[in-house]
Amino acid sequence: MMTNALAEPAAWYRWKSQTSDAEVCSQTSPGDAWDKVAGPFSDAHCQKRKKAVSYPALSSGKN
Repeated sequence: MMTNALAEPAAWYRWKSQTSDAEVCSQTSPGDAWDKVAGPFSDAHCQKRKKAVSYPALSSGKN
């Protein structure tokens, strides 16, 4: 049986501190005192907007 695995890298987001003007680009929250303010991005500099990807419907192989 042959199957296709479809995966892509995790998105990056810009996070802003609730306690200062600091902003970081990260795939996960830096902590409780941070708010997600932009994204998703495809790069670690949070400059390239991530494009929406659509995948074809997968067949289960059972008819």
